[in-house]
Amino acid sequence: MNVLIVAIVGMLVVGCGVTPEPDRYSSSSSALSGDAATMAANIPGFTMAATASQFYVGANPHSVRSGAATRLVGDEGTIATTDNGATVSVANADAPNLLVSPYSTDADTHTQRVIKYFSINGLPADQMGDAHITTKVKGGGPSSSPAVPATLVAYTTIIDRKVQGIRVQGSYAWARFNSNDVVMAEEVFWPPVPINVLNEALALATKMADATAHASFVAQLPAALSAGAESIEVVIHHSPIAVNNVVTFASIDVSGRSLPEVHSFGGDGAELSSSPWWPTTTGTQAKP
Repeated sequence: MNVLIVAIVGMLVVGCGVTPEPDRYSSSSSALSGDAATMAANIPGFTMAATASQFYVGANPHSVRSGAATRLVGDEGTIATTDNGATVSVANADAPNLLVSPYSTDADTHTQRVIKYFSINGLPADQMGDAHITTKVKGGGPSSSPAVPATLVAYTTIIDRKVQGIRVQGSYAWARFNSNDVVMAEEVFWPPVPINVLNEALALATKMADATAHASFVAQLPAALSAGAESIEVVIHHSPIAVNNVVTFASIDVSGRSLPEVHSFGGDGAELSSSPWWPTTTGTQAKP
């Protein structure tokens, strides 16, 4: 009996080397209107337009409205654009593009291609954080003998988001290219962030950079958290891709290998509570 093994292995983090532009989102002017007013209220998000995507849906493309998404459907795959601005491109299981060799056997080459792809389509360079690479490999052979050495199927490069040095948890843009320079799969969720949430995060970061304030914060943590804390980071959070009305807030996050989950605290030291679907989280809703 032949055994086929498909796995996702390894992760490499590559810095995008983007220099923040601290004054780009200034809201000091009181005479703003239209797009300028929206810019002042929100850090711009990004939506990967179906018309710009290099994902191939195949022949007979047509638009279908379903639930909270508009889908461009073809014989080989679908590009779905949700009402909250997310884009998800998925190939059919028998799509020929899935059988094409990887874009490159060099992970960094693939990452640079993905960064260029999203950049030319409008992903803000000053919001790009680190790039992570996952590797999909396959191997096989008779179950009674050693497996055939694993071979590369594809790389996937995931771009994280930072705004003025603050990580935005939940925002990402990832894509997987093949050697025909065609996108095999992609997903983007990069919603607007309210400027007041960014300002709150920056204020928290300044506070936590002060040694006395940092020590005071740690001293007020429950004993189990203060003992297990390995990372204390100011983060901007927003609700996940499946939630249509995006809610955003800033917090001080405490994590560690001995802690089963990340704990988020507000500036007043109170722990924030939210479910995976965030239906009752108190926060600020971004207005697109």
